[in-house]
Amino acid sequence: MSRKTSLTPWWEALKIRPEIVHSSGQIDDLQMSLFRAVHVQGDDKPPYAEASYYGEITHPSPQFIQLLANVAVRLAGGANYTAAPSLWRLDQAMGGGKSHGLVGLDHLAANPQELRTTDVGRQAFAEAERMIGTKIPSDLNNPQVVVVAADNMTAGKGVYDLDGPATTLHERFLWRLFGGDRALYDRYKDHNADKSKIVDALRAVNRPVLILVDEIMDYIRQLSDSALSDLAVKDMAFLRALLDSVNDVPHVAMVLVMIASERDSMDLDASGRSRRAEIFELLVRNGKPATINDNSDFAAILRRRLFESNPPTEVVTATAQAYANAMTGPWRSKVYDALGSLWPREWDDEVARCYPFHPQLIALAEQEWAKLSGFQRVRSTIRIFAATVYTLSQRAIREDWAPLLIGTGDLPLSEASVREAVIGSGLITDARTQSNYRSLASADIVSDDEQTGAARLL
Repeated sequence: MSRKTSLTPWWEALKIRPEIVHSSGQIDDLQMSLFRAVHVQGDDKPPYAEASYYGEITHPSPQFIQLLANVAVRLAGGANYTAAPSLWRLDQAMGGGKSHGLVGLDHLAANPQELRTTDVGRQAFAEAERMIGTKIPSDLNNPQVVVVAADNMTAGKGVYDLDGPATTLHERFLWRLFGGDRALYDRYKDHNADKSKIVDALRAVNRPVLILVDEIMDYIRQLSDSALSDLAVKDMAFLRALLDSVNDVPHVAMVLVMIASERDSMDLDASGRSRRAEIFELLVRNGKPATINDNSDFAAILRRRLFESNPPTEVVTATAQAYANAMTGPWRSKVYDALGSLWPREWDDEVARCYPFHPQLIALAEQEWAKLSGFQRVRSTIRIFAATVYTLSQRAIREDWAPLLIGTGDLPLSEASVREAVIGSGLITDARTQSNYRSLASADIVSDDEQTGAARLL
């Protein structure tokens, strides 16, 4: 499709988020960190640590809304709290949104009223109230949030600002649970494997409790150090007791991230594998698996992360119709029908779902890229598409050509940020092959100055 048209193009219909513009399309902070959202202060505090901004960039996928609603019911559902399970396991592979989900759960409990002003919060509270047939307190009865960012912990060595005198996993949990109250901490610290004492400790705060445990296997792997054998026994005994106890206390919820072994490439010795199997068995017995999003949310996640709002319906409809007018005759019978794909048959709906991206490009990312083990589905694609929309929008501003729908042949490989986002995305895992593809991109497709390259010359 030519840019010379009366149609309103996407770069006028959509406003790219300022953080993408300011970074020239090289977007940062795609991998959310629960630790950074909760513990980092000052200028280094990430934008998503604010519930309002988090809500702006987060697609309210049905799976995520359901998880948030279940946790809200468990924390503040009154006598109906048992309508929701207490223990959840997030087990999506890398780049599947687990850390993003944990940050949202932290906002739900720590900043519920602010989160409720966003699409995510409104829908979560509405679903929670539907589940129990009554109102949910707007502050969720002021929960205590216990954040165990296990990927930011050294086994056996606490950080005083976060852990006080605590060193074992049990002690560090208690210090966070009691907010540094030394008297309560001392009362329970010697009972790491006693389920009744853990239950008493959870009750002692006199508030709902949300426990968020991120990347537990990062911590468990450290316990294979022979010098930590005694600590390993204590920490595993505590985890077993905790996972058996959370369901016994009203208004307590726990969400733990642990990728299933078949999806996890972490290198573990025999002891590490045994510990993972033990924890996994407890999670299966006591908890429920949960996901944050699936492929049907993919295009919506991209649009939400890259643009400030949805496009006007009339613009999307007109763009779809302009393409449909050209997708007739031999093009329809000999090309589009021969593809055997869904998107040509449901063209209008697919354009509405994928705009400003061509449905074929989104189908490629959803159905082919996502299957590759090294490709971090959401994170990698956002990097590629952020660089692409920024580069193409700048071309349009200069009145150079840009497509009305960004398709499979429209990734501007002459732009280093786009080329490196593609090559470094995990689609190509071998370093030597990556280097070869850099050469191929400039020689066979288009050079950096856009003047040479076999495809460009043709």
